[in-house]
Amino acid sequence: MSKKKPTTAAAKNQAERNIPIEWHVPEDLISRYATNIIVQMSENEFVISFYEIPPPIILNPVTDLEKLNSVTAECVARIIVAGNKMPEFLDVLTRQVAAYQEKKSQAKPSES
Repeated sequence: MSKKKPTTAAAKNQAERNIPIEWHVPEDLISRYATNIIVQMSENEFVISFYEIPPPIILNPVTDLEKLNSVTAECVARIIVAGNKMPEFLDVLTRQVAAYQEKKSQAKPSES
């Protein structure tokens, strides 16, 4: 036996109601610079890790570079996105990158 959804006007209005989102960024949130990104996929989600690699301090390039075996990539943020939301995430990101590129191309001085 299947259950039917209520078809009253109130139920329809409630199902179609849009509730606005008030975006809030805490004042104490620290913004970090990401120089590298790693995306990992699981069955139901994507894990996006953002890394910052600060440049090493090199006072004497001849000796300091020889001693340098590696640099450390510090994870500054990790975001988990549900798999079904990833296409929307990519769409928004693609549009923002296109707008950024358009703005940059308009800002270049014309060559004569």
